[in-house]
Amino acid sequence: MRIFNWIIVIGALLLSGASAFFFFGETNMDPQAKARAAYEARVDGLRPQAKAGRPAAQYRLARTYQTAPEADRENNSARYWYKKAAEQGHIAAQYELGMMYLRGAGVPKSYLRAAQWLRLSAGLGRHLDAQFILGDMYFYGRGVGQDYGAAIDWFRKAAERGHGVAQHIMGIMYAEGWGIEADDLEAYKWFTLALPARDKIQAYDVQQDPRPQREKLILRMNKSQIELAKKRIRDWKPTQ
Repeated sequence: MRIFNWIIVIGALLLSGASAFFFFGETNMDPQAKARAAYEARVDGLRPQAKAGRPAAQYRLARTYQTAPEADRENNSARYWYKKAAEQGHIAAQYELGMMYLRGAGVPKSYLRAAQWLRLSAGLGRHLDAQFILGDMYFYGRGVGQDYGAAIDWFRKAAERGHGVAQHIMGIMYAEGWGIEADDLEAYKWFTLALPARDKIQAYDVQQDPRPQREKLILRMNKSQIELAKKRIRDWKPTQ
């Protein structure tokens, strides 16, 4: 009886080992094959919901196509599903579609179409990055008429909600009096608030750095002005 039990145990262990070998052999497949399998599974899972007209699924499917491994990337499909979701008012889809046109990523570059979608996302949708990008487009006149007043309005909307690069730009505008009355206290405030976003600011423009720009500003401010500017910083709260 004991011999029979041992045979069962050994057999089970052998089967278990075989299964483990098979299982781990599958999980240790080539990383590219893994990524492709995960990509295909995600597409298969999202496509029925997207075809049923659900904007959240359409957006996620578009992101899957857009961020897939390069060999599997399908920008045309991404644009198609972003547009489907964007037309139903999906804010993030409106932003991503606008950015595709702005960059010419898989679609012909079109500042006009980019501005149309970004305006929807930035306005009613209040998408933070869309507000900043739209400010940039108005500043340079890309897809819209050049309008410094509109640029400042959009930069301010983003800055007031905590967008670090927009805060830095508001600092420059107040420091230099670009399209707005110069105000060293406001410039100091915005440069200070932008300090944590230094890496993002330099990714946007490598020549920009809020710290030395603020230090340059300090040289022309008196102690009383600096204290007032610091109070504005303490009182500042991001808008919702």
